[in-house]
Amino acid sequence: MIQLMTGITVALILTGAGEAQPISSRGDATYDGERLVFTRSVANIEYEVQSLVRLKPNQATRLPEAEGETWYGLIPRRLPGTDPRKSTHFIPFMAEYVLGMVSRAWCDTNLNGDLSDEPAVKLSSYPPREGARSFLASMGWSVPAGSRQIPVEWTIRVILDPLAGGETSPSYRLQMVYGMLGSVPVAGKSHRAFLFDGNSDGLYTKEFSDGFFVDLDDDRHFDMDQMSAEFGSFSVPFEVENRSYEVVSVEPEGREMTLRESGPVQPPQPVKIGQLAPTFSYVDTEGHEVRLESYRGRVVLVYFWSSWCGASLRQAGPLKDLYSRYAKSGLEILGVSYDTDRASMESFRQQHGARWPTSFSGHKFWEDPVGRMYRADGSGMLYLVDQDGRLDSVYTEMDKLTARLSELMPAMLTGSAADR
Repeated sequence: MIQLMTGITVALILTGAGEAQPISSRGDATYDGERLVFTRSVANIEYEVQSLVRLKPNQATRLPEAEGETWYGLIPRRLPGTDPRKSTHFIPFMAEYVLGMVSRAWCDTNLNGDLSDEPAVKLSSYPPREGARSFLASMGWSVPAGSRQIPVEWTIRVILDPLAGGETSPSYRLQMVYGMLGSVPVAGKSHRAFLFDGNSDGLYTKEFSDGFFVDLDDDRHFDMDQMSAEFGSFSVPFEVENRSYEVVSVEPEGREMTLRESGPVQPPQPVKIGQLAPTFSYVDTEGHEVRLESYRGRVVLVYFWSSWCGASLRQAGPLKDLYSRYAKSGLEILGVSYDTDRASMESFRQQHGARWPTSFSGHKFWEDPVGRMYRADGSGMLYLVDQDGRLDSVYTEMDKLTARLSELMPAMLTGSAADR
């Protein structure tokens, strides 16, 4: 699975930034937010880094003839309503390397899966990167939006790194050449911002992964991480600069967005080893309220998982064994599901005997409130909270977690015996 947002920091030249246009004031009982205007401009938003592979992707049905060493990559693309876990509509490309450098490349810009019916793309040395070459992939399609068809004009720059030698695969970077740029008011100050088409379907909607990034420190750089404080989701309320915001509406082509401020919120607790773990509450899948702070005196595993994750599958059996072994001695597991399909989540829990409380928000990690609080940016992550409520450690490997629990749990048992 290709995971978007890899913590890239990029510099953008934002031009044509629109200004906020208030509909009514915050003191007005009818306040519905501020209408923000965005314009399409050159932005060069570098949003993903991946590795090329030697195996031809399924999306490529036919290939051109090449004399050099061939590598393949995919440009993520989805259509509205497509399962976010699927890569059916991803766009394949092929790069030919000679003496460690890219000599030619082909891209399926006509979206028919055939790389052999198009000429090789024009290679460029922009942006400057030693040994790298790039090409532009300009594509167009139309998608339904209500009662009309919206034409999508999509231009992606693919940057191909040289071969590094050995067993290392060359990497490629993807840039959105154009973006919807404007400004967003945060805490009474206007900042540059751009809309982010996170699910790569050519539209800006509340369906999955879309949102906006705002340049809070005005340094013209953005931390391309949906967990960062500079990202606001279109789908769920979010917090920026200790204030709560919600995107009321967004125009599918990105020309307008209405943003509503709900008021001040308490600053989030830091997620640091040795400090108190951020407290949270949720209603689990059985309808019971779960509060982390009510488990003081017990060791707690805050477990971020999903049914489609290979790591979660590998952890399922060992976690069940740990729970059976230590639950009566003071261990609790609080699950946080990153599934978007409840039936898949429930089926996985039943199949693997997961009896601990679990939350289901129906959102990915950057939109799940507990996941965002803990900055748990992937499935299969276990946050170990000790009996004093402090974050002891974070694990993805079960053997290391088991070893640490064997140290913590005997101490608890000894303490309990002494109390009696």
